[in-house]
Amino acid sequence: MRRICFLILLMTLSLFGVSAQTDTPPEKADDNLIIAFYNIKWLGNRQHDYEALAKIISQFDVCVVLEIKKETAFAELGDLLVARSDENWAYAHGPRSKRPNGRYFEAFGVIYNSDRVQLGQGVVSNIWDEKEIYRNDPFYATFNSDFGHFTLLGVHTRYNDDAYGSRLKEVSGIPRLVKYLREKLNQDAIIVGGDFNYTADNPHLRSSMARAKLESANVDSKTTFSDSSADYVNDYDHIFVSKTLKPLVAEAGALDVTSWVFGEKTAQTLRRSHDELSDHLPVFVVLQSQVDPDTQADEE
Repeated sequence: MRRICFLILLMTLSLFGVSAQTDTPPEKADDNLIIAFYNIKWLGNRQHDYEALAKIISQFDVCVVLEIKKETAFAELGDLLVARSDENWAYAHGPRSKRPNGRYFEAFGVIYNSDRVQLGQGVVSNIWDEKEIYRNDPFYATFNSDFGHFTLLGVHTRYNDDAYGSRLKEVSGIPRLVKYLREKLNQDAIIVGGDFNYTADNPHLRSSMARAKLESANVDSKTTFSDSSADYVNDYDHIFVSKTLKPLVAEAGALDVTSWVFGEKTAQTLRRSHDELSDHLPVFVVLQSQVDPDTQADEE
């Protein structure tokens, strides 16, 4: 009976997922893997509470970081996580990228628990944007784990259109990027996440992900701060997974780091969170093994 209940629960989670804004980090377990995407505003170009950021990232197994402005700041964050944790952590970042005639630049990076995952084919790179669609070339990293091989693709679209490109073109180009990765890496287990500057119900975003044969991990919680920092206002940060991974999605959402770090969400703590952490919340997805623990124990 216990096995039946477990399988029914797992099937229910797989079909519908659990999506929420939560002030409690997802619980780590031997049979799950927690993957996050975190837009940390202008990392290295403004004051941050690195201790708090390291504490937040330590709640995940893998975290892709967006908006790195100084690689030394990203390394400082990674080193702090290594020093403060009993687990083994590693990190890597891609090159800075910008449009040929643009001034704004940023890099992407990934921090990961090397006890839980390992760099797969040794690939940590940006995808060359031959059509010059993206303001910042999307970033990808491959991993091996108990869940097999998988690839993370980090995306950060522009918010304001300009003479050189548009948010719509960037989002519309994602199917081409995913197709490139599937062919290059000969694998389908791909997770795309980041700051899309489109809400979850935006028809352009939905259409693009459908063409890329990706499904929403149901991260539709509000993730950005208002200008007044009075509350969260837009669901711009999302995670999408390939259909082969969708059955493993047990939980997905946004971590309310304001409440978790500062103990409550008030006008004062929202301002501190905005100023000391970021103007975005991290989003995460929990992949859950489909192995029945009771059956596995019986076999052992």
